[in-house]
Amino acid sequence: MHVWAPIQRNSRFLCLLIEWLSDPIALPRGRRFASRGGAGRGQGRGQGRAERGGRVERGRAEGAVRRLHAAATLLRRTDEQRKEIYRHRRPRAEVTVDCDVNTDGLEEYVGRLAEGRARQAVVRQVQAVMEKAKRESPGRARLRIEYKYSQVGRALVEAGHVTGSRVYAIGVDPFKGWSKELRGAAMHDMGWECDDEAAYVTARVAMVPGGREVTGRFVEHREEIMAGVGDALFRAHGDYEARRQWVKRIFAGYDNDATLEGWAHSTQGNHEGRTMGGVKLWVGVTAASPGVGFEPREYWRAQKESTRWMWDHAGEELREYVKALRPRATVAASMGVWKSYVLQEAEAAGRSAKLEWAAREGARVLSLQHDGVILGRMGRDGGNSEEGEAIGDELTAAVSEAVGYRVRVKVAWCAEARAVLRVD
Repeated sequence: MHVWAPIQRNSRFLCLLIEWLSDPIALPRGRRFASRGGAGRGQGRGQGRAERGGRVERGRAEGAVRRLHAAATLLRRTDEQRKEIYRHRRPRAEVTVDCDVNTDGLEEYVGRLAEGRARQAVVRQVQAVMEKAKRESPGRARLRIEYKYSQVGRALVEAGHVTGSRVYAIGVDPFKGWSKELRGAAMHDMGWECDDEAAYVTARVAMVPGGREVTGRFVEHREEIMAGVGDALFRAHGDYEARRQWVKRIFAGYDNDATLEGWAHSTQGNHEGRTMGGVKLWVGVTAASPGVGFEPREYWRAQKESTRWMWDHAGEELREYVKALRPRATVAASMGVWKSYVLQEAEAAGRSAKLEWAAREGARVLSLQHDGVILGRMGRDGGNSEEGEAIGDELTAAVSEAVGYRVRVKVAWCAEARAVLRVD
């Protein structure tokens, strides 16, 4: 369900499908890019996007081609190159959020910590944020956070290859490097955490036909599978939550093309030499269903194949462009980069849908986390369960419509310090 956008308007040169310039280029090389972009190659991409999009008007497609010619002409001038290079090096805010922090919760949390280096490190983390924040009311402080794309994400967006990407805080990020407990204390009783369920995996099921059955099975029975794999690999080592986190990291590695057994070298769990290749589960057993089999090895193989499928379907010019962004990367690494940013586009579409819904409903956005957002309280009752269910239903509908496939949005009140703001 990858959405092809018409060529973007916020960069004059990236629409020529060149690697980002760090220094001005000589005239012969500039003419090569100019002729390549302004001739049939650029025109073909403009028309191809119009055909794939289906709804792009002829006038917009022709305008994109005209823009290619204009950029090709400008690229021949060193002074214009320098202006664009300078502009691109400066961070550009894509989203701005006023993040409210529960200072009473932070003070209570820090006060419970024993004296020592760990407590001093937490105090420094909190002080770094509070120095930038402003007291809004008793027990509350507000920090304005501007979010930007990564350098590669910005390049891909400006070139029109993706419509959005993951965002990162410019400057102080109140949650980067914070423990789950500390993040929970900061957002305690502040609002609703709204997070897509298995965002990347769900997007991949919708996009890639190969491996859809085993990946869909993982999405449907995710918690049961993670519990089963945790028991199979780690037995009685660690509690349920610890085993769940270890297994979650393993499958996140598979999603990013890790080797089948590479997790064994980095996990904190004691696996006693057990391997994933031997794990076979039977899940989904109910009174009405006999259940289905699941083998992690098959899931791992499907994710590797999905990476290749996305790369093959990117097209030759886009593959050239991605490789040029990281010229020293291997082909496998370039394939992984492209897959990551395709899935980040789906994540960004879901995040934008949540922000648009919040604007329509008059809800304050307190924080962003990848595909998730935290919304301020929307009624006098705070964490009312019916209110949460209603918000979840509406956000599920809004996000699903935006991305073009079914996405379930989980909504939970930020009520417990240990259960808030999960970071995938």
